[in-house]
Amino acid sequence: MNRIDSIRITHSPPPIPNDIIHHHADAESSCNFQLCNIVRCGRGGGDIPHGHSGVYVETGKGSVVNSFIGDNALTGVTVVRGGQVVLKDCDIVSNGAEAVTIEDIDRGTAAMLENNCMQVSERAKQASLL
Repeated sequence: MNRIDSIRITHSPPPIPNDIIHHHADAESSCNFQLCNIVRCGRGGGDIPHGHSGVYVETGKGSVVNSFIGDNALTGVTVVRGGQVVLKDCDIVSNGAEAVTIEDIDRGTAAMLENNCMQVSERAKQASLL
């Protein structure tokens, strides 16, 4: 298993298997993750500012398969501005906001969800009551 503390993806690589994506700041273009733990993104530290989603797809395409997405500062997954993502067989739990947020559907933004376990964290529930 690899541990990736920071990653920037600028092309369409083959799937990244069996990794821990930890304190990740951002990614561009297309990306595919399989058997990964995407955790604690956007918690800040060093040059990385606080406040990011575990997976953020903007205008690009991607997939996350059989992975854990949890304990991230904001949403587990955010898809905006025509981005497209496939989420399959994932656990998306205990994030700072919603499990999945999809915005700008009039611009072609889409998420295909298949057989995922999604749960809103207690802190996200409490924040929505404010």
